[in-house]
Amino acid sequence: MACLLSRASLRRPFMLYFCSHLSTFNHSFHMNPDFTSYFISVLPFCRKSRDLEALKSLLIVHGLISHQPLVKHFIDQCCLLGFPNLALSAFKTIEKPSLYLQNLVLRSLSYDGLFEDVMFFYRTCRNSGFSSDNYTYPFVLQNMHTMSVKPNASTFASVFPVCSRIGVDDVGISLHGLAHKLGYTEEEPLVPALISMYANSGDLLAARHIFDTSTRNNVAIWNAIISAYTRNHRPEDAVPVFQAMLRDDMKPNLITFVSLLPSSENLGSIYVESFHAHVVKFGFEEELSVVTALLSVYAKLGNMDSAEFLFHNIHVRNFLFWNSMVSAYAGHGLWEQSLEAFRLMQKDGFVPDAISIVSLLSSCSELSAILLGKSAHAFSIRKGIDINLNASNALLAFYCGSKELEDDSTRNSSSHVSDDHVR
Repeated sequence: MACLLSRASLRRPFMLYFCSHLSTFNHSFHMNPDFTSYFISVLPFCRKSRDLEALKSLLIVHGLISHQPLVKHFIDQCCLLGFPNLALSAFKTIEKPSLYLQNLVLRSLSYDGLFEDVMFFYRTCRNSGFSSDNYTYPFVLQNMHTMSVKPNASTFASVFPVCSRIGVDDVGISLHGLAHKLGYTEEEPLVPALISMYANSGDLLAARHIFDTSTRNNVAIWNAIISAYTRNHRPEDAVPVFQAMLRDDMKPNLITFVSLLPSSENLGSIYVESFHAHVVKFGFEEELSVVTALLSVYAKLGNMDSAEFLFHNIHVRNFLFWNSMVSAYAGHGLWEQSLEAFRLMQKDGFVPDAISIVSLLSSCSELSAILLGKSAHAFSIRKGIDINLNASNALLAFYCGSKELEDDSTRNSSSHVSDDHVR
């Protein structure tokens, strides 16, 4: 790079200097694939469209336009500087472009207001057999109305959650405006999606305004605002909504309680017990997802008697339910009970994961169960769990606590560890 961008070169017109060294550039590229870094380093100095056009011409003339890594960086630079047409022209030279490049060009065209190009580009990609993903649709939908294609409420409801998930809040707000223009903002499928979109971006005022101005005759709308508060760590605001829901004779469903319970530990035991009573009242006391959430909350509050009561009253258990109980015992120093629950979980046919192993190692360390801990280590290596950061830290703490810290090479080799106890 020093030979291309010396101090002397920076005093001369950039493209003239680059052109004079292109033969060296081309030869070096074919002789050394790592020379791509030269090209990447040159690109930031191309700040004007004529520089990029000249650079693209040079790539074509010297047969480098078919080299996807170079073209990708060229398209990145074009989109960054706001030259979507250049990006689009470079994109067309690629025989099998990646989905990332398609979405990059699509976003650039959309942000520059080239709506017809967006739809043409999208249709061309689809007709060529290229796939789409969640990053594609918000930009396409944003431009559909310019092509006299009218999306319906379900279309918007599908795309709004994607906008917040991929971090394009401005596109989501724009689509909200389009939905309002088309008269869909009161549609039942759309209101929960809008509430969730604004909540995911942290705008709870907008989410609450949408809720307050809605008909609120659908449990999904109530669930959306409850979830909005709990996901943003404001369970104290979710409680009045739940109470208002009951006053309006709106029957909560499974999603209501799954949304409400996980953050209710911060409200105290009285609220949790009240939620538990409502779970029983509305017939969800045997729903595993609800009971698992209740068990975890009771354990976090230190009420292990209620956690055990729930655990023993459920006879058909899934893996998450078992893991919650194993972790609850370990988290409260009930080491032997945690080991027994771990054993019964395996007996029930479930394979431990990183969370299970962390709880097991804590119990092994406290009970000086060295052989079982080593067995857990061997199992972790065999299943690839040892690369998990939490599991790795738990292994380190186990060996330190048992005063049997070994060399890295020993700990990373399954040949030195027996795994008879954890299968």
